[in-house]
Amino acid sequence: MKTSSHAHIPAATGRLVVDSAWFGVWPRCENGVARSLDVTSVVQAMARGDTLVLNPDADAGWYNAHFSDPAHGEEKVLVVRYHYERLGAIMEVASDGEEGPIIISPTCNTPEPIRIESQWTRARRLSERVEVRVALGTLGLLSALMVVAAVRTRRPAC
Repeated sequence: MKTSSHAHIPAATGRLVVDSAWFGVWPRCENGVARSLDVTSVVQAMARGDTLVLNPDADAGWYNAHFSDPAHGEEKVLVVRYHYERLGAIMEVASDGEEGPIIISPTCNTPEPIRIESQWTRARRLSERVEVRVALGTLGLLSALMVVAAVRTRRPAC
């Protein structure tokens, strides 16, 4: 069994919500051929309250048996994007290949998840950077104000 780091999530997190899950290889589609599967509904059904346990014994073929094999002969990975009802932060975790377990719970996570920004948060952060760059650039004050106004009126595509 492969070892992984553990991250502690505060108690009283609420129910685990699986936002999306896919199993396969990256890129997910190549030359019009799907190389991964959306397995969100299957993974959602496997969640129990605030916990999700997938392939706990690191069995070879566990993911293929549960999700089928979208890319025969290629090393695949399971990626799960989730959040807890009371925390709201979107997290993402990926299996360590086809044998790596995924354990998500308030007290232990294997492997360690990463925090994902929402599209709106990312777009707002990027637009703030553009505003600063434009204001500090060599454009005239009037041009800089016009660009800042244009950036602020844009909304991210959802």
